[in-house]
Amino acid sequence: MRKGHIAAASAMALWSIMVQGPAPGWAGATGVNAQSNSGGTVTLGVGVTGGLSLYYPSDVNELADDIYEDWIDSWGAHDQDLPQLRLGVSVNGFAQIGINELLRIRPWLEYFNGGSKELLLNESLYYDGEYFHAEVDASFSPSYLAPGITFYLTPSLGSGARFAIGAGAGYYMGSLKEQIEWNFGDADQDSTITWKGETVGLHGTLGVIIAPTSNLELEAGIYLRYADVDGVESDDGVRLRNSARNKDVSLSFTGCEIRLGGTLVFDL
Repeated sequence: MRKGHIAAASAMALWSIMVQGPAPGWAGATGVNAQSNSGGTVTLGVGVTGGLSLYYPSDVNELADDIYEDWIDSWGAHDQDLPQLRLGVSVNGFAQIGINELLRIRPWLEYFNGGSKELLLNESLYYDGEYFHAEVDASFSPSYLAPGITFYLTPSLGSGARFAIGAGAGYYMGSLKEQIEWNFGDADQDSTITWKGETVGLHGTLGVIIAPTSNLELEAGIYLRYADVDGVESDDGVRLRNSARNKDVSLSFTGCEIRLGGTLVFDL
C-alpha cells in the first residue's frame, strides 16, 4: 500500500513539473537542453585581419624580365638576375552579422599590396660611337582594392573555440603602377603610368576562432583566393601588351594567404 502511495506521489510530481515547469533553482536535463538550444541570438561585430600572401603574377614578371632583356640586348649592359614577385600583404576590414552560433556573414573591404619589382641599370655604355653614363630605375607594383562578402559556418570545438569554414566573392579593382626614371648623360626623364582592370573573384577560408571573452574573438586561418584581371588599360584606354610575347598583360592575384585577426562582438 505504501508503494502505491509513493508511485502516485511521484506521478503527480512529474505531472506538475511537465505542466508548470521546474521549481526555481531546479537544474534538470530540461533546463540544460533549453540553454544549449537558445543560441539563436543575433550578434553584430566589427573586425580586421591582416595576411601574408603567396602569389605569382606571371605576366607582370615576364613583362619586367623582357624589358630588362631588351635593355641588355640594346645597350650591352651586364645581365643580372631579377627577383620575382611572389609575396604580398593584405589588410581586410569587415562588419560581421552572426545569425546564430553556426552561421555568420561578413561584408568586407580589402587592400592588397603585391610588392614591387625593380629594374636597375647603372653603367657606362658605348652607344653611337661614344661612352656615356646611363642610369635607369624602373618598378612595377601590382595591388588591388576589393569589396566583397563571405559566408561562414562556425561549428563549436568546445572551450570557447570554433572551426571556421568560409566562402564568398569579391569585386577586385586591380592596378599595376609602372614608374621609370631615365638618366642618359645630361638628359633626365621620368614617367608614371597606372594600368587598371576589374574582375569578380572567388575565395575560401579554413581557420579557428577563439573567444577569450564574450565580446572578443581572435582568429587564424588559411585563405585561398582566385582573382585574375584579364587585361589592364591606362586612363587613356591603351591596353598594356608585352610586345616580346605578343600578348596582353593580365594581373593575377590568385594565391594562398595566412591570416590573423580579431573581432569585437556585440549582442543585439
